[in-house]
This record gives sequence, C-alpha cells and structure tokens, in this order.
Amino acid sequence: MSVVASFLLPHHPALIPEIAGDKEALVEKTIEAYQKVANKIAEIKPDTIVFASPHAESYLDYFQFSLMDVVTGTMARFGNQSINFRAYYDRELTEKICSIAKENDVLAGFEGEEEFSLSNDHGTMVPLYFINKVFTDYKIVRLGLTGMPFADHYRMGMTIKKAADVLDRKVVVIASGDLAHRVEGEDPSYANRYDEMIINCLTGGNFGDLLFYDQQLLDNARECGHRAIVVMAGALDQSECDIELFHYSAPIGVGYGLIGFYPKAVDNSRAYLEIYLSRQKMMIANRRDNSDIWVKLAYAAIDTYLKEDRVLTYFPNLPDEMTVKAGGVFVTLKENGAIRGCIGAAKATQACLADEVIANAIAAAFQDDRFPEVKASELPYIDIIVDQIGPMEKVHSLSALDPKEYGIVVENGQKRGLLLPNLDSVTTVSQQIEVACRKAGLEEDEPYNIYRFKVIRHQ
Repeated sequence: MSVVASFLLPHHPALIPEIAGDKEALVEKTIEAYQKVANKIAEIKPDTIVFASPHAESYLDYFQFSLMDVVTGTMARFGNQSINFRAYYDRELTEKICSIAKENDVLAGFEGEEEFSLSNDHGTMVPLYFINKVFTDYKIVRLGLTGMPFADHYRMGMTIKKAADVLDRKVVVIASGDLAHRVEGEDPSYANRYDEMIINCLTGGNFGDLLFYDQQLLDNARECGHRAIVVMAGALDQSECDIELFHYSAPIGVGYGLIGFYPKAVDNSRAYLEIYLSRQKMMIANRRDNSDIWVKLAYAAIDTYLKEDRVLTYFPNLPDEMTVKAGGVFVTLKENGAIRGCIGAAKATQACLADEVIANAIAAAFQDDRFPEVKASELPYIDIIVDQIGPMEKVHSLSALDPKEYGIVVENGQKRGLLLPNLDSVTTVSQQIEVACRKAGLEEDEPYNIYRFKVIRHQ
C-alpha cells in the first residue's frame, strides 16, 4: 500500500452546522460535498490519515510533527464546547517520515513539541468532524507547514509517500486549506484570480504549476492552503490520477474547494519537482551569467564560504568605486521568489563597498536568524539582489515619499527601522511607514524622524 487517495478540503468552522448559525444555508452545498468526501474516505478505509494543516503548530524553517499517543480537542473557541475530538497518532509512520526527511536533508521532526492540543488546529478538526461521522478506525499524522519555499513542501509530500511505501501503510493525505479570502472593501480580483487558477490547476492535474505561483499573488489573495496543497501534490508525485471535483464556491467571502485525487499508474513524466528544479537552475544560471559585478561578487563570497569555510579576500576586475569608496549595502537572497535572507546596513561597516558586499552576502546566507543557513545544494537556485544605499535626506512632508522610488529610515534615539524601496508587498506611503516603525519597535504614540534614500539596485 501507499498513498491511495488525497483530498483538498476547506476548514472554516462555519462549515460545521452546530457552529454555522445563520450562515448554514449559505454553505449548504459545501457541507453536502464534505459529507460525500467523508463517505469516500470511509469506503477507502485508510490505516492512517495525514493532515497538512496551516493551523497546526508550525515554524518558519522546520516541518513540525506531533508525536503524542493521543490528542484531544474541542471547538470551544468557536462557540461550541460539545464538539470534541480524540485522535490516535501513528507514531511509527511519523517517525519514519522524519527519518527519511533527515536522510534527504529536509528539516523536519518533533523536537520542539510540547503538549499540543487539537483545540488550536481547526485545520485538522473540521475535516475530522465530517470523517468521524462515518469512519473512525484510523490513526493520524499531523504536520505544520513552514515559511520555506514551495519546493520544500513538495519534497515533504514525496517523503510522506515514501514512508507509506516502506511501512506498507494505506494512507490518505488531506490538504486542509481554505482558498482565497475576500475582505470587505478590498479589490476581490486577486482572490477571484487565485481561486480560478488553483481549481483549474488541480482539476487539470497540473501539479507542477503549483511550484511557480507568485508569492505576491498569494499574499494579495490572502490564501490559506497553498502550501498544504503543495504537500499533497508531492505525495502524488509521478502518479497518474483520477480527479474528482466535489464542489467549489465562495459563499461567505472564502473560497472552498473539495477535490479528490486517486493515484493509478506510475507516470515518470509527472516528476514535477525534478522538472521545476531543472528549470529554475537554468533560469538562475542565465541571470547570474548576465548579472553585474556586484552580484557576481556576492555569489563568489557565499560560494567561497561554503566550499572553503573562509571569507573571500580577492575577486578580479573590481572597479575602483568598489575598492576605494565605502558606503551602506544590503544583500537580499531569494529562493523560488521568497526571501531567503537579507542583511545590510544604511551606513558603511567595512573599509570599502566590496568588503561590504562580501560581509553582508555571507551574513544573509548564514547569519539571518529568520532562516536556516544556506546549503551548497541550494545556491544554484538562489537569486541575489545587491542594493547600494544612497545618501540620507530628512523628510519634512509625507508628500516627499514614494515607496517605489525611496527607501526610508524611521528613528527615535536608538530605535531605528529601515525599509528598502520598491518592495512587492509595500505599495503605499502609510504602509511603508507602518512596517518601518514596526521594525524599529516603536509604540503607536512614539514620535520619530523619517529619512529617505535611493538605492542603486544590482541584480
């Protein structure tokens, strides 16, 4: 046995009739589809159900698995204490997944676990509510998602599939995730676009496309389940599938998709991670070959540190500007479109700009506390941007700001927050100031000065 079926399922608490209240009529079709999925799972009779849940305990850089024998929870925080759950973990499968992950350099495990409860994870409880009405003879595996690139989530799905194969488990994988959220007063076009794209992608079986989704679209659409969907797709890697669309709608401002996937024959042409990584490697190598010397120097600094465990001291053909002048520099790493590290300073910390690039490239790769250290296997898939910081100008009017053209520094004594210009996620002056103040640790009523600066961007 192995992964015998997978399902995309929503998890909004309002899908539970005892909680829905006056929304029940609006979600009636979704509830009916959910009951059909639950009956399908009961027919399959899996040994284990694996839940990839956006609301399970999670870390930015680590797949967190739960490993207790029994876990309980209630829907009390959603207004109903009478709905409760008890589930039994498949410890053997969980341990095998984590063991295979370690062998393949995937950051996963259960070392950070405390006494986790289902009560905080409606991403697991809502599917369980429907499944338990018709089938209870199963164990579960539950994993939290991460801030790591989509490729890592796809690889985790492949790991789950391999572990199920090794242990001869009959496994169903559930990608728990609502789709886009439509917020009142905001442009719904991003949400509509995302939902249309994801439903067409999944019903067409085009799982490789999931790896290329733009993070900015996902953020603008306020999606919830994309990474869970990518894990599920990885569990179906190299499998020809029958696909069943049970239902899609967005009745209360949230996209609900219920889709079943039933693996059939092996199809080596559907090795989507391999295809994706090959294409990414080629694209980045081409960009790197055509980048300027600032970016080439940053790559060389990281590569030297990885291979020789030392700081780069020589690089040929550097212009005088880089070896004579000093100044502020930021180095940003991106992997699969997501930030992988960013370190820098608005003013010089090194003797010259070249040394500034070298120091900040190494720091972005190995010393950014938000991310694990860059591995040698990752470097071919990492884009580098080097921002040379221009002079600071004090701002006396907000009309002098433009988040596309100027970065800003907000400052009050020792509290200081810097934001680079032309960031995808920052489009307005108020948003730029808000983020910079948050980075500075300023309270809402604290005064501050604003400085603007331009950058020369090298990429």
